[in-house]
Amino acid sequence: MMGWGPCQTGLCSLWELAASWDVYSRANGFKPGSGSNTSADSLTEAQLRAMGIEGF
Repeated sequence: MMGWGPCQTGLCSLWELAASWDVYSRANGFKPGSGSNTSADSLTEAQLRAMGIEGF
């Protein structure tokens, strides 16, 4: 993933890993929500309630 080995991944903070993944995915053409119907935006309120998610 991203050309990093386990050692480099283990040495970075969670914030650094998330930022690196964001840049890597944007550079490789990833668009949020593309190709997947499992994103939270595509779920109905009834589906969210069924999963126990409230307060939206």
